[in-house]
Amino acid sequence: MAGTGESLPEKVYDIFNHLPVMKKILLGIILLLVAYCPKLYAKEQLVTESRVDIFRNGTKERVQLSLVEGKKYHDEELWCGSGWKYEGVFSISVIFPDGRHADTTVNSFWDNEKLFFYSSPWTIKFADYNHDGVLDISLGQYSGCNGSGYKILSFMPNGKVFLLPVMLYKAIPLSGHDNSTDKIIVTKRGLSAGYYNNTIGGNTTVFYDWDPVSRFFVPIREVDEFNNVEDKVKSCTRVIRLLDRATGEYKEISRENYRP
Repeated sequence: MAGTGESLPEKVYDIFNHLPVMKKILLGIILLLVAYCPKLYAKEQLVTESRVDIFRNGTKERVQLSLVEGKKYHDEELWCGSGWKYEGVFSISVIFPDGRHADTTVNSFWDNEKLFFYSSPWTIKFADYNHDGVLDISLGQYSGCNGSGYKILSFMPNGKVFLLPVMLYKAIPLSGHDNSTDKIIVTKRGLSAGYYNNTIGGNTTVFYDWDPVSRFFVPIREVDEFNNVEDKVKSCTRVIRLLDRATGEYKEISRENYRP
C-alpha cells in the first residue's frame, strides 16, 4: 500500500478490515486487556476515602487509603479469604482544607508484611477509643475463617498516623472480616471487642482499658457467653512507652524513671 497516499489510520483500518473474523475478535480482546490492565496494576489506586473532623475543631479532613504498590485482582482460591481484593503496600493520606497533606505507610504497622483489603465498597470507621479528643480508626487483616485482627491507629496534628498498641496482642481479635469495623465498642475506659473462641465453642468479649502513662490498651477482663470471667493484666507496671509526636517514634523508659 506504499505510495497510495493513505494516512496511517486509514492503513490500519484497511489491514484490520482484511483480517479473518477470529483474528479480529482476538485483537479486540487484546486491546481491551491493554486498556483495562493498567487499572488493575496501576502504581497508585484509591481504595476508600472519607471526610471527617478528625481533631474535633470544626473542619473536615480528607482521609484516603490508597494502594501504592500492588494489584487489584480476583482471588479464586478455595479458602475463607477469597474474592476481589487489593493486595500490596498501602498508604493513608490526610489532606487538610488548606492543602497540606501527610502520608503514612500502613504496612509498617504489620511489620511491613504484604496486606490485602477486600475491594467491595467500604469506608473507614472512626471513633475516639482512647478518649483524647482525636478520632482513631480501625483497620483489620484476615486472621482465620472466624475473624480478623484489628489495629487501632490515630493521628498526629500534622496528619501522620501512628499505632495505639495493645498489650499481649499483636492485634485485637474480632469476629468477621470487615476491612474497618464499628463492632469495636467504645467503653468508659477504652474499648471492647468480641471474637469466636474455638476453645470454648462460643463467643468471648475482651475489655481493654487505655493506660495514658504506658500508652497501651491493656486487656483487663474476658467474659464469654457462658458468663465465665477471667481477669487479665491490670496495669502496665514496668515499662512506659512515650510517643514523640514530632517523629511518630516511641521510646521506652522504666516507670521508676518517668517524670510527667
